[in-house]
Amino acid sequence: MTRHHRTFFRQLFRWTLLILTIPLALLTWFTGSAVQDFSYQQTRAELLARSELIKGQLARLLDQKDLAGLDRLIKTIGPEAGTRITVIASDGLVLADSQNDPARMQSHANRPEFILALAQGQGFSTRHSSTLNERLMYAAIPLRTKVSQQPAAVLRLAVPVSDIDLALKSIQLRLLLTALAIILAAVTLAWLFSRRLSRPLEQLTLNADHYARGEFSRDHLADNDQPMSREVAGLSQAMKRMARQLDEQISRIGSQRMQLETVLAGMIEGVIAVDMDQRILYLNHAACRLFQVRQTNHQGQPLEEVIRHASLLELMARSLVSVQPLEEELLLQRPQTIHLTVHGVRLLGHHQKQLGALLVLHDITRLKRLETMRRDFVANVSHELKTPITAIQGFVETLLDGALNDRQHAREFLEIIQRQSGRLDAIVDDLLSLSRLEEEIKEEQAELILQPLLPVLTEAARACAPKAEAKRVSLDLNCPGELSGLINEGLLEQAVVNLIVNAIKYSPEQSRVEIRGCCRQGHIEIQVIDEGVGIEARHLPRLFERFYRSDKARSRKLGGTGLGLAIVKHIMEGHHGSVTVQSRPGSGSTFTLFLPQPDQTAQPKRPVM
Repeated sequence: MTRHHRTFFRQLFRWTLLILTIPLALLTWFTGSAVQDFSYQQTRAELLARSELIKGQLARLLDQKDLAGLDRLIKTIGPEAGTRITVIASDGLVLADSQNDPARMQSHANRPEFILALAQGQGFSTRHSSTLNERLMYAAIPLRTKVSQQPAAVLRLAVPVSDIDLALKSIQLRLLLTALAIILAAVTLAWLFSRRLSRPLEQLTLNADHYARGEFSRDHLADNDQPMSREVAGLSQAMKRMARQLDEQISRIGSQRMQLETVLAGMIEGVIAVDMDQRILYLNHAACRLFQVRQTNHQGQPLEEVIRHASLLELMARSLVSVQPLEEELLLQRPQTIHLTVHGVRLLGHHQKQLGALLVLHDITRLKRLETMRRDFVANVSHELKTPITAIQGFVETLLDGALNDRQHAREFLEIIQRQSGRLDAIVDDLLSLSRLEEEIKEEQAELILQPLLPVLTEAARACAPKAEAKRVSLDLNCPGELSGLINEGLLEQAVVNLIVNAIKYSPEQSRVEIRGCCRQGHIEIQVIDEGVGIEARHLPRLFERFYRSDKARSRKLGGTGLGLAIVKHIMEGHHGSVTVQSRPGSGSTFTLFLPQPDQTAQPKRPVM
């Protein structure tokens, strides 16, 4: 049931009006009654005074038994005085009357004023006269003669009440008009008084309503020139202080919340928070990205409707009831499997009240891949080093067992040992070079200088010329002289040399290897194109991994270490570029180095120490 509250102004106005008008109405009523009583008292006193004036004459006529003379006297002085005069014998018989024939009048023995006059010496009454058919006020006194001390008769005087009432009505009308004027003034004063008291409170109510809506800058009392009581002014100041404090606190909380949301949104770890009913409290961008969920406001939605992953939902359910933090690894089946480490804890609020649970998801796919690469690298290094070492040990043992005396075989064995030692040295050199490149890239120590590319490509081709001539492979260089880039001359030359050497190794005799340099689509391209055997498509994604070979037997026969392309990849990463390959079996291969095109006003970049 809705309860309707009256406004403070209406209540104050009503009670103020009642306080002012009720006493005034009572005062008017009492005043009217007092005036009426006073008028009646005055009339009674006047009737008594008249009675005292004429009773002597009437008593003498009674002593003389002159009833006719008595009646004539009364009929003479009655009209002159405007008063009805009646003389009643002690037994109630009317002896004389100023307005009627006594002989025709009834006995007045039962009249109240007559009875009171005989009993108390005075008698008064106000009643309807059956004789005159109107209301009269009666005053009666006893008449005593000289013959007897007992009342011989009763003298009664009467005047019409209508004359008194007419005068009273005139007085009461003036009182009523005065009272109405006072009431009207009281209403006006009550309205002004109530409005003066309620107006500031109404403004305070409006202020409180705006404060409740967060509009702390609105102040309806600021533009109000009406004076306020000390209490209302104190309340207004207290509310203003409260509003400022609330505004500051809400701003501080909003700022902290924005900072927290910014931090959570910027985290690479996924964050999922739910309440006790597993409805989402927070889901950051990283979590949306991991589970391929649209980055919208999911607050209040059931977690199972947004993220459909049974293991994660089961972990969240256990996190809601577990006192200890939980940790598990989850897999997300995508085109490439994603490995996650998930930590689950309870969310606790004030007084350790549980609000829900929180999951933090760490993408460890790269770490898993690096771990796999580390294991593969250790296995490959062990295998690559073991092969030449085993060969060297075998031929050394053979020589020690007596083959050293056979000069022909000894020389052959020593040449094999020399080749295997050279291969071992090349592997170690490439490993050291690769390690050095990784460290320089990590520490950003590679010095990049804006310079032309043609001299670098020319020097790389010159360095590979002997191997090309030995295999009768022609090297063609095509690069504009004005083409420049931010490069490390030594490292870029090494990358190009590695590509040219590979192209020569895998190209047939009397073929051609082309080195091109150009600027295309906002970046610089350096291409090494051969006419070799080509590479199958299944090998292309892993071609730049360490020790990976598309044709292991052919590679070892040609003296490759399996690290050349990995070195090229790391060199390009140090140049903020990349390397790609396009190849088909029997159609040759094209290796492309991509470098960012420098700004013409760019300054040389120095190493960061």
